Amino acid sequence: YVEHRVSSLCARLSYNYDERYMLQATVRRDGSSRFGSKNKYGTFPSFSIGWNLHNESFMESTRDWLSNFKLRFSWGKNGNDNIGDFAYTTETYNGGDTNYYFGYPASMTYGSKANRLANEDLKWEESEQTDFGVDFGFFNNALTFTVDYFKKKTNGMIIEMPIPSYVGEAKPLANVGDMVNSGWEFELGYKWHIADANFSVKGNASYLHNELKNLGNDTGFLNWGISQFSDGGTRAENGQPFPFFYGY
Repeated sequence: YVEHRVSSLCARLSYNYDERYMLQATVRRDGSSRFGSKNKYGTFPSFSIGWNLHNESFMESTRDWLSNFKLRFSWGKNGNDNIGDFAYTTETYNGGDTNYYFGYPASMTYGSKANRLANEDLKWEESEQTDFGVDFGFFNNALTFTVDYFKKKTNGMIIEMPIPSYVGEAKPLANVGDMVNSGWEFELGYKWHIADANFSVKGNASYLHNELKNLGNDTGFLNWGISQFSDGGTRAENGQPFPFFYGY
C-alpha cells in the first residue's frame, strides 16, 4: 500500500481601494506523488478583479433604487492528479498465468510480466478558466440579479491510450486531449418580510456547451467508451461533446 501525497505552496495578494476597486492574485505550486520526477510539480496562477460602480460618485443619483452594481472578471489555472498511483511507470504482475513449467519431471518457475507501458512524460492535467460577471441589487437588495459568462479549457486531458492489449494488462495514460466548456449562468432572487418573518426565493438557469477539441490520435475519435467516464456504448470525437452515446 502506498499513500497518495500532495505538497503545496501558496501565495496570495489582496487589494481593496475604497470598496470600489478590488484585486486578488494567487499562485500555487503543487506537487503530487502520482507523477514522476520530471513532472511532479505544477504551477497554477489565478487572479480576479472587481469594480463596484455603485460606490462611484457618478452613480449617486441611482442609489435610491439601485443598491448594488458590480463588474467582475477572473482567470485562473488549476491541476488534476485524479489518477492511480504509479501510472507514469511500469508495474510488474505476478500470477498463475505468468508461471511456467520446465523439465521432466516438470518444475514450476515463477514469472512476471509488465502490467503497462511507462510514460515518464505524464503530467498534471491543466484547466484554464475565464469568468466575467455582473451583479445587480435593487431596492436595498430586495431584488437581485447576477449573470456570468464562463469558459473553461482543459489542456492535456489524461486519457487511456487505445493500444493493443498484448503490450500489457493495462493501457498507458497520456496527456493527449483538449476540451472546452463554455456557457452562461443566471440567478434571480427576491426577499421580503412580513412582521418578524423573513422570506426569500431564488431561481437560476444555466447553459453549457461542451466540445472535445483534440483527442490526440490520428483518427480524431475513439470508440468503446473511456473507462474513466463511462463503461461503454460511447464515443469520443473531435468537435463533439465528450463523451456522447454512440450506437450502430
